Amino acid sequence: MLYILELFLSLITTIIVIHILLRTTAITRFFGHSSRKNIESRAVPRVGGIAIGLPIFLSFAFAGIIGSGFTGAMVGLIVVFLVGLYDDLKYLGWKSKLAAQVIAVGVALVLLSPRFSGIHIFGSQLLLPPGIMYSGLFLIILTVMNSINLLDGLDGLAAGVTLIILIAYIAWGIAGDHWNMVALALPITGALLGFLRYNIFPAQLMLGDSGSLVLGFAVAIIPLAQQPDTTNLLELSVPIMMLTMPLTDAIRVAMARMISRDHPFLPDRRHLHYKLVEAGLRHDLAVITLYGLTLLYLGLSIISRYFPVYVIISAYIVLLSLTLFLPALLPRLRKIRVLREIYKSLT
Repeated sequence: MLYILELFLSLITTIIVIHILLRTTAITRFFGHSSRKNIESRAVPRVGGIAIGLPIFLSFAFAGIIGSGFTGAMVGLIVVFLVGLYDDLKYLGWKSKLAAQVIAVGVALVLLSPRFSGIHIFGSQLLLPPGIMYSGLFLIILTVMNSINLLDGLDGLAAGVTLIILIAYIAWGIAGDHWNMVALALPITGALLGFLRYNIFPAQLMLGDSGSLVLGFAVAIIPLAQQPDTTNLLELSVPIMMLTMPLTDAIRVAMARMISRDHPFLPDRRHLHYKLVEAGLRHDLAVITLYGLTLLYLGLSIISRYFPVYVIISAYIVLLSLTLFLPALLPRLRKIRVLREIYKSLT
């Protein structure tokens, strides 16, 4: 019952906060210039971090999560929220923002003190020394957080993809008896259910860095709340498959920037969502396409326990290839008669 109350408290509070923000002219003007990352030139208030952050923290407090074993997650969420909020207001240089993220992730890991002795990934069990284990988790969390942040380029994209992943986390938590995961995921899910209505194209509110960093940190940290099994190994296959779409895009773009000797942390239009729009997809259809791609990865993670590892890895490679080459394949796919008719009916 507490979990249901946690969800609805976050949902209702988010809607109330959004209505207050939209009706407070001074706030919307203060945050009103366009997001630097967004493809649109419309001036949309970037108050999404406030709209979802405050309800999330309130729901955590209501559920008694603050002060419990989740202190690390709460501290990390608050730090990245404040860093993102400052960036939305004043613009924070990439070095300062990265340093603040490093501190947030480091503090969260120290306070969470995950008790895993290794990882379980794609059928392999790897026992790791604590130093390597913590370093690997540190890099994974930092990468996931920024991959969601970089995904916030089209209306409803980052929020919608995160919502899909969080619902999958909740299902995974319930099925695997990982109730700590459920407790962490539900308030954020409720906040996104209330927020997404105002964030889909054409958006009335943008996430801003304060919102996208909070979401990225959350989807990275929640799998650490899973209950260790008898082997005391951290299950990484499932979250990695769920997060493959944003992770692949972020890593691909970073590598492309380094190869061309561009700055790896400065924004450009190399991201998959921009490429889909440039290939001819309408704004909302590009977002729906990436929702569908995320759902395909989720489906693969769900059936992974029922098929041999080599089958799952083969399917994963096919999906990964589709993700990498989708912009190039799109014009050819639209020449197929059935797909062309479907596209015309949508447009």
